[in-house]
Amino acid sequence: MSKPKVVILGGGYAGLMAASRLARQQVADVVLLDQSPYFEQRIRYHQVLAGTSVPRGPLAHWLRPAGVSFAHRAVTAIEPEKRRLLTTAGPIDYDFLVVTTGSRIDSSSIPGAPEHSHSLNSQNQCQTLAPSIQQLAQTGGRLLLVGGGLTQLETATELANRHPSLHITLLSSHNPFKNFAPKAEQYFRNHLQQARITLLEDHRALEVQQGVCRTSQGALPFDLCLCAPGFKASPIVNRITDQLDEHGRAKVSDTLQLIGDDRIWIAGDSAAFPWQGPSPLRMGCAVALPMGAQAGENVAAMIKGNDPTPFSFGFLIRCVSLGRKAGVVQTTQGDDKAKKRVFTGAAGAWIKERVCRMTFNIPRWELATGLRLYRWPSVPAIHQDIQRSVIDSAEG
Repeated sequence: MSKPKVVILGGGYAGLMAASRLARQQVADVVLLDQSPYFEQRIRYHQVLAGTSVPRGPLAHWLRPAGVSFAHRAVTAIEPEKRRLLTTAGPIDYDFLVVTTGSRIDSSSIPGAPEHSHSLNSQNQCQTLAPSIQQLAQTGGRLLLVGGGLTQLETATELANRHPSLHITLLSSHNPFKNFAPKAEQYFRNHLQQARITLLEDHRALEVQQGVCRTSQGALPFDLCLCAPGFKASPIVNRITDQLDEHGRAKVSDTLQLIGDDRIWIAGDSAAFPWQGPSPLRMGCAVALPMGAQAGENVAAMIKGNDPTPFSFGFLIRCVSLGRKAGVVQTTQGDDKAKKRVFTGAAGAWIKERVCRMTFNIPRWELATGLRLYRWPSVPAIHQDIQRSVIDSAEG
């Protein structure tokens, strides 16, 4: 009797974890499909932009030990009623589909931004733009970063560290540090001042033109503009459902199944999970890794005739790099609210670097060994235990 076929659409953090958890149970023929041949460290794009060489994971090579097939192609259409994907290399049928296509920086809300600024959504884009940043630094040029999220904060500080002659302005419509403890906020502000980065708060970008950004507080000239006002889910989810949230994420049940089709799972940045926290569940690898793992295990459970398990997750920390030698690690409650304890400076950088390495190595190691190496906190008691171990490790 042939095994059911599971297609995983997307080779990022969530996709690789879904592939790992499915493959280890040997209940399905698994195919992972992506238009890129590499798994990229999205959380290191700012380093690539600064001229650092960052490794990528060859998907076919990583997946082979687990017996997962890799299809290097792009999807042109999804036909859920036929359980079929149409791709650039022909159709692919499936019994179960796991969508892990992630998100992209979305600058479309600002008129002129797509034409007159850069939004970095791939390592290749960062590598292509890096020489322009280097040339701009040599002339003491003006770099404007639109958006007050952690992506722009890490980019600004990384570039200031690598290219101190750049004149960097960070434009934010709000207080970028409002979700951090007072100690962390003060450290951020001091670091930006020392790095000679100009932070403009309560400045809303109205329009980007050639060489100038029109804001709610006036015009800002620039030589090069990087725009990251927010993230939006991959548009591929529009092809399978119209039940989306404000970020374009497909609405799913607590078991990560698509509302209206229990043979489709969605995990990572493309999933609008019914999160009970005080603010929307933040996008990123901290959520994508466990969500992908749970989706893979739930598909395997369904194939074996068991009930899928609701996804349960609690945050531990929120970490930010500020160049290579400094960082901020904010401890959090399970619902992502900031706690008082904060690690800054070299300790923050050390923890952040270990987290980045973990997100790259865990999917690779799981696929290579077949072991369930990754765990995540799901209830307050577990959350406290794991957080305590992280803190003890940092202090030791």
